[in-house]
Amino acid sequence: MNFTLENGKEAIVREYKTEDFSAIQELNASEGWNTLVERGRRPKKHWRIPTFPMLL
Repeated sequence: MNFTLENGKEAIVREYKTEDFSAIQELNASEGWNTLVERGRRPKKHWRIPTFPMLL
C-alpha cells in the first residue's frame, strides 16, 4: 500500500521480508536501541511473525 505523508514524502506499507532485518538493525542502532542490536540475530525470529507490517 502506498500513500503520501503530510510532509509530502511517499510511504510504503508491506509485509516484512527476511532481507529487511539488516536495515531494521541499522535503525535500532541509530535510535540507540542497543539491547536489540547486541542480541544480534535473536530478535529476527520475532520479525517473522506475520503481524508486523513494514513502513518504508
